Amino acid sequence: MTIVFVWCNCATPPFCRHYYTGERCPFSGWIAPHVTDVLKAVKRVEGSGIALTIKTLTDAGLTLEAAERVMIAEFPDRADVPFALGVGSFGEDPASILTLGKDTKPGPHAG
Repeated sequence: MTIVFVWCNCATPPFCRHYYTGERCPFSGWIAPHVTDVLKAVKRVEGSGIALTIKTLTDAGLTLEAAERVMIAEFPDRADVPFALGVGSFGEDPASILTLGKDTKPGPHAG
């Protein structure tokens, strides 16, 4: 099962930086910028029967600005899909997270 998550910056503790599924943030109820456009593009792609990818979403009319706020993940079953994923959601110290910028190159261990 392929799920589209949208970046949220509602700053709701403890997950101040996170992605969520659906229209509203499960922590604050906030609607992230571009979420409506993302959900419309997802419906268009799913309706066509082709795989959900960033490329198929942009081909379906999603802007690059909105696509930069999207994460696509696969799960074996709908029951395994979290409502949100974010810094600290796996128990790690948020200060230990390395944020990759546009100029960051992956190290030799990256696949």
